Amino acid sequence: MWNVVLFKATSENNSGEKESDKFLTNLRKLEIQKLVSSVSLVPVLDFQFQSLDTFYRHIKNSDQYDGLILTSLRSVESIKKSTEISPESRLDWETILRSKWSGKYIFCVGLSTLSTAQNLLGINSETTNLIYSKIGTSEDLASLILKHSEEKSTRLPLLYPCGSLKTDTLSTALKNGSIPFHTVTTYSTVENRNIRTVLDSITSYLPDGEEAGTIYIFFSPSGVKFTLPHLTQLTEKYLVALGPTTRAALERESGIDQSKIYQCANPTPEALNDIVTLIISSPLQLHK
Repeated sequence: MWNVVLFKATSENNSGEKESDKFLTNLRKLEIQKLVSSVSLVPVLDFQFQSLDTFYRHIKNSDQYDGLILTSLRSVESIKKSTEISPESRLDWETILRSKWSGKYIFCVGLSTLSTAQNLLGINSETTNLIYSKIGTSEDLASLILKHSEEKSTRLPLLYPCGSLKTDTLSTALKNGSIPFHTVTTYSTVENRNIRTVLDSITSYLPDGEEAGTIYIFFSPSGVKFTLPHLTQLTEKYLVALGPTTRAALERESGIDQSKIYQCANPTPEALNDIVTLIISSPLQLHK
């Protein structure tokens, strides 16, 4: 039997409360079907928000921007946190700013970020100003922004809240395409202090002889960075990346059997279940 371990940040709703993880919930269907013996989640990332007062000044000056670039759930969360720094900012958001921003272009890197942005901004799914990358990559999002820009006659900058570990892929593509944008680093990504403790707890419950039948699932390059130092016998494990950037991070690491690195067709719970099912059905013959 197989054991599946997800390495990712925990999910929160708009009230800051922990909520069920869609990827974890969907994978547990395989556990119910007795295709795997266990499915576990290890929270590998913590986020420290910063410069929220500076960011809020940009949010307040909505007339200076054409829209938002949102590349993670945390970038959406930073909007919410910045508008809650004072009773006045909360009132401004609820009465004026939310409606102003909801009418602008919102560019999202994937479906999860899109859904979270919709909830925060109060935008329905039929709104044409919501544009997102179905592939879930910075390269694809940049292409969508460039295509959108070609169809517009006027251009104001896009506001781009981002994390301290962001790559230059999106920024470089936008600069090369002469797309004006303004970045604000609104959070830093750090290692969750409990990775080792949670991993030890999971390992202690694996039956003898089953540890080799393990699939590790990674959701971000930073998750790879913070998790791999805690893992052993990686050549015996099957590694799944949610997207191409995370896969590239895995492929750069030593001590990994490159033939056991796989990637989801798209960054959705359904695609993840598909790749896990293929691995456990035919791990040696799987064509990646």
